[in-house]
Amino acid sequence: DGTGEAADDSKDGAEAEKSSLRQDEGREVQGARAAEDEVMIRRKELVATRLKEDATIWEVRLEEAQVRAEEASRRVVEAEATYKRGQAEAERLAQEEAKWKRQEDTAKRQAEQAEAEET
Repeated sequence: DGTGEAADDSKDGAEAEKSSLRQDEGREVQGARAAEDEVMIRRKELVATRLKEDATIWEVRLEEAQVRAEEASRRVVEAEATYKRGQAEAERLAQEEAKWKRQEDTAKRQAEQAEAEET
């Protein structure tokens, strides 16, 4: 019976076309998903690049801060040394002043004794 076969062929052809359309849709969906995945990957790569750049900037800032800290430490050591030299000089001057004072006192006593002996 030819009409049954033609109807079956027509039905098979329609189902094949539906199947082909579904496959096309599936490929389009997969393509869209792949494009979205590529966009997400690129975004993540950009974020990673920006984070690496930020890390480099912070590393440079850290190195600069370490250099400033070392310089400040060196200045503190220099200031301490200057302070100690100043203290030593002040002590030396105080001892010298005390020595002059003793000499002055001795000279006054001797002058008073000499004056007392004269009278």
